[in-house]
Amino acid sequence: PYETKVGPTTLIPQQVPNMYFASLYAAFASLPHSLHTALAGKPVTLFSHQSGLTGTMFSLRLHGGQHPNSLSFIASVMGAAEVAGKLPARHELPPEGFVNIMPLMEHRYGAPDFVSCPDCSLLASGPYYLTLVDFLYRGFYVQPAVPGTVEPGLL
Repeated sequence: PYETKVGPTTLIPQQVPNMYFASLYAAFASLPHSLHTALAGKPVTLFSHQSGLTGTMFSLRLHGGQHPNSLSFIASVMGAAEVAGKLPARHELPPEGFVNIMPLMEHRYGAPDFVSCPDCSLLASGPYYLTLVDFLYRGFYVQPAVPGTVEPGLL
């Protein structure tokens, strides 16, 4: 039935809408959180329907143990134990805020020579984010050590 086959994959996609193809991987990221070690040795089929004539479907088998493709390794890299805590910690943006940001995003899309907002107070420590794109289209990123601080770097 749906609840046993599909239900465990819906934690992230139900709370983070409009990801399109990325929803396949959000569903996969939901699995270690929802099913833990019950996935060991079981096959998982991933399917994404895309518009038009194509779709993506592949199958994999998750293993226990400590090797790099193991379920425990995947769960630790994805932060499966933290997923439920991270989703409610997101910052909400009302629809008007999104509408106000879109002209800026459209202006910057594919363009060189722009600086993104230096305020990283809403970002968690750890992830990289784009700070500027120079005239040669090189992207510069920072990884805040603590929210509100930045260390520049080129990737």
